[in-house]
Amino acid sequence: MNKGNRDYIILIICALYPLFKVRWAKNQVESFCSRIAAGRIVQGLEQRAKDFGLKVKMFKGNDTQRAKIIVWDGWVFARWFCEIEHVNGKVVNKETFFLD
Repeated sequence: MNKGNRDYIILIICALYPLFKVRWAKNQVESFCSRIAAGRIVQGLEQRAKDFGLKVKMFKGNDTQRAKIIVWDGWVFARWFCEIEHVNGKVVNKETFFLD
């Protein structure tokens, strides 16, 4: 294989990887979020998200805001999120969304 062909193959791989990464992230986040139901206990969700290969950030609630668990993955500016709101350790709302 000559240098020109090798460079072309590397360029194709670099262009396709983000597309596959974002599609994988969408599938993983939607699959994870679809298994969450109102009333479910949030204990163990952090580990479950990590088992899906997702990133997790937890926010404590206060008098004006509910506690949240944000689960996400994606590629740079193309990320899929599942936001789970909970009160007293039980899910009250969930939402899946995309940020670019």
